[in-house]
This record gives sequence, structure tokens and C-alpha cells, in this order.
Amino acid sequence: MDEKNTGGRQGGGKEGYTEENLQEALLSLQILKEELENLSRQQAITLEAMEEHQQAIETLKVLKEEAERGEGEEETLVPIGAGSFLFARVDPGRNVIVNIGSGISVEKPLDEAIETLEKRKSDLENANSRLLTRVEEIERQMVALDRYAREAYVHLQRESDTGGTGG
Repeated sequence: MDEKNTGGRQGGGKEGYTEENLQEALLSLQILKEELENLSRQQAITLEAMEEHQQAIETLKVLKEEAERGEGEEETLVPIGAGSFLFARVDPGRNVIVNIGSGISVEKPLDEAIETLEKRKSDLENANSRLLTRVEEIERQMVALDRYAREAYVHLQRESDTGGTGG
């Protein structure tokens, strides 16, 4: 946020406390609040995707271990929607269909599928880290704007009470 959003003053000074600057600060606070809410939604989606990737990775690693031990097919439940499941047998030695983006899925061996999912999970973690950094920046800006707005309000109230002409 540039200095204009805090009236050009962090700590004040009479010339920085105008009604116009106060209104700008309040508008900026509202915009930042909305951006923070959007970032929070993005972060929730990112965290959910990270969890899904981790679950898929763990499942594939178990299948890989079973294949390496020569164990046969495992019976599992496959969700088909509406709280309903199907019994199915999973062959741990088979390839896996992995979504590689843009609605495109490819068949990959277990090791490559795990590697692909781990890379995407790492990308999600990096995106989440950038989101957190931005959230922290916005929170700092909001604290500074809130401080300025409170000081400006008090100053303008005093001027109004004493019959001052404003800044």
C-alpha cells in the first residue's frame, strides 16, 4: 500500500488528518478486508488440495509396498456417490491414472504417479506459502491504516469540537 492510503503519514501531523484522507483510509481498509477474505478462501482450497494429494500419495505408497512384497489384490470400497460404495479389488502392480492438469489424465507406473503427486503437492505448498506471506502483508497494512484512521478520527473530532477549520 502506498503512502497515499494513509494520508501520506503514518504517525500523523495535522496536515495528514483530513476528512478525505480518513475516507480513503476507510475505503482502503474495506478493500484489504475483502482481499483478505478472498485469500482465506484460496488458502482453504489449497489446504484441501494438499490433503487430497497427501492421501493419494500415501495410498499409492501402500500399494507399491504390497506390490513389492508380492501380495495379491486388495479389496476396497469405491465411492460411487450419494453415500454409496462398491466393493472392488485393486491390483497393486497396475498402473495408475493421474490427472496432469486441464482435465487431462495419463496412465503412469506407481513410482511416476507418486512422483507427479509429490511434485504437485510441493507446488501447492509453495502457493500456500505465498498466500500466507500476502496475508501477513495485508494484515500489516490494515493495522497501519486502522491506526491512522483512529488517529485521524480523534483529531477531526477535536477540531470539530473546538470549531477548527480542518486540515
